[in-house]
Amino acid sequence: CAFTTKAQFAMLSGAAAMIVVNNVDSAPISMGNGDVPIDLLPVSVTDPLYQVPSVMINKADGQIIKDNLALGEVTMRVNREETIDSDGTLDNQIVAHELFHYVHHRLTDSSNNQAGAMSEGWGDINAFMLSAREDDADAPFNDNYSGAYSLAGYVTHNFWSGIRRAPYSTDFSRNAFTFKHIADGEPTPDGGDGATNSAVHSSGEIWANMVWNCYVGLINDPRHSFAEAQSRMKDYIIGGFKMTPANATYTEARDAVLSVVMANDFQDYAACSNGFAKRGAGLYAVAPSRDSADHVGVVEDFTPFVCDADMADDDDEYSATSAPLLRGGALNLSLLGLLLLVLMFRPQRRAAAPRI
Repeated sequence: CAFTTKAQFAMLSGAAAMIVVNNVDSAPISMGNGDVPIDLLPVSVTDPLYQVPSVMINKADGQIIKDNLALGEVTMRVNREETIDSDGTLDNQIVAHELFHYVHHRLTDSSNNQAGAMSEGWGDINAFMLSAREDDADAPFNDNYSGAYSLAGYVTHNFWSGIRRAPYSTDFSRNAFTFKHIADGEPTPDGGDGATNSAVHSSGEIWANMVWNCYVGLINDPRHSFAEAQSRMKDYIIGGFKMTPANATYTEARDAVLSVVMANDFQDYAACSNGFAKRGAGLYAVAPSRDSADHVGVVEDFTPFVCDADMADDDDEYSATSAPLLRGGALNLSLLGLLLLVLMFRPQRRAAAPRI
């Protein structure tokens, strides 16, 4: 039954407090109150039958209590520490994140698990489009915008990683997650067993950090001011949505974004694609099958999209005139996207009206 129903039973039985023992070996969870009657103020917002102090403990600790109860009376105390209740609706990053779910689903056809995960990632990216600033470059330990960038630090009071497992960063010592960590069962850099890697928020972190690495590549391009890099990234994101196929895989969504970047600026393409490659979604990476629920089947690849021979002139910069070829000589998928864009927007000749 619902936790609030349990609380009601405890209250009616004369209980001074309620201790709920988790029935699985995982950590205790927050107990919801979905069936609580809500009354308008100034009446109490919670029915008195549910106003009993409640706490959940893990299964092992619960077993200890049960064993002691079998031997006789057990005395327990429930203490509540003072905390600051920060409202998520006052956290601009959360607002920006949730707004972008609408934008993503408005511009794409996304109902598979990978698309759902990427939607969470896109939400995080929009939060950083709002919160990352030009003067971040002056912050200590943030050379070239290497991070750490947290999400929802205001609500969590954790300005290192926020509500995610690791901060967003181009630095592997701060965030070592790569493409393979979207698959269930892949151990994670933070010591987790990876059993729930495919959960949309967990997999979404991986996508967001790939895109963040792409964005940082634009910010660090000496050709761009911060405002210009930000403006270009916004255009690339929205254009990428419009090029994304229905129920896209990670690599398809990657190619959609890169096709738009390629159509605009080759050096941006080199920098952005390198962000994906750096995190395991390189040229030959393979995404899970479109309908996969566990994301098993990932093949990581760290091969850059731009061949070494095409990368550059004597100044070691990407050449805007180089032909984007795969190392095997085949046309890059992003170039195919560029050709598609050209065909889509090519002016059509009107047929001459027949003379009578």
